[in-house]
Amino acid sequence: MKNTLKIAIFFAIMIAVLLVVPSICNAAEINVPSEETETLYDAVAKASDGDTINITEDITLEKAVEVSGKSITINGNHNTITADTNMAAADPSSSNKSMLTAVNAGAKITLKDVNLTGSPKYGVQAYNGGEVTLDGVNIYDCNFGGVLNNCGIVEIVDLTLGHNGKAESNNGIELGKGSAVTVEEPTLIMNGTLASDQTENVIYIAEDEADKISSFTVKNIYDDQSGEKDRLYVDKNGNKIIVTDSKNNLKFESNATDKVSSVGGDIYIPNPTVTIEVPNMPSISFEIPVGGTLTKEQLESKIDLSGTNLVIDGFFIDEEFKDEFDFGGEIQSNITLYAKLSEAPETVDPENPSDEENKPAEDEKDDTPKTGVSSYIGIAGAIAVISLATIVVIKKKNA
Repeated sequence: MKNTLKIAIFFAIMIAVLLVVPSICNAAEINVPSEETETLYDAVAKASDGDTINITEDITLEKAVEVSGKSITINGNHNTITADTNMAAADPSSSNKSMLTAVNAGAKITLKDVNLTGSPKYGVQAYNGGEVTLDGVNIYDCNFGGVLNNCGIVEIVDLTLGHNGKAESNNGIELGKGSAVTVEEPTLIMNGTLASDQTENVIYIAEDEADKISSFTVKNIYDDQSGEKDRLYVDKNGNKIIVTDSKNNLKFESNATDKVSSVGGDIYIPNPTVTIEVPNMPSISFEIPVGGTLTKEQLESKIDLSGTNLVIDGFFIDEEFKDEFDFGGEIQSNITLYAKLSEAPETVDPENPSDEENKPAEDEKDDTPKTGVSSYIGIAGAIAVISLATIVVIKKKNA
């Protein structure tokens, strides 16, 4: 019986391996341009699920590229893909004029180390459940925006945005919902860093009447060994997205819109401000990361007592100095602490003691022999008396 069970398990494992290995072995790499494949459009059409397309030099995209029903990686090798000026008219049958689009669930584009520029609409789009991952991607000078998340999933690993949008406006990453979309909402995932040389609408929530967006979800992937990942949050009013660095410092804010009625994601909590009140001195304020802790040494370093004879006795949470501050607790919100000061005790220099401290007690008997000026005066007086008495005696004998 045991042998039969072992044989069954063995064959089950072998079948699983046989099912997985072909998909791994069949993954191919396609170079563009090459003798076999001249354009990116042809390479994507030729690629199978799991394939990688390598861009070997700067190229021009003559037709918009759509990926459907498969997952592919486009490795730009730090080259640039520029949209042709006639790209919008190259395929009249398609209303999509984004350079690259993952269409519907099951489609995924992973973009690595590539620049996208010059699109008549967006650089890249995640449409109706399609997924896009951006790793080492720089998008700039696209006419509508850098990235369109049209109820798809966009994951940011390393994304840099230049100016995208018409005229003076900017539109980095747009979250929206087209009229033909069936997926309920777009999802934006942070798994790295987002940089932008613009500050306006780095993330933009569609506001035009034709757009049907009413909700969105933001997520963070926290399994980061370096600790340098940015974070996505929803603001406390729930209608805009906050981007922070790994220390919770604010980087970007999206626009606020009344069209959004429900959101998913962590609520943004700003870094708390610590205020120290010191008697007869200006207030001292500084920020710490939310959830951080304080040390006595850290607080003392903020207070300059040079030129005074004062010392810090402790830090309290009340002005009456009754309740001492607990240094072990995490700081989640703004806090005011009160520093208690006192005069430093006087110290004596052992090489220069004061006369007061070395003055003998009044009732202390001084047995030290007198050897000063007064002693010499007394001796001189005694000698004078003795000499006078001697003269008197001599005169009496001679009389």
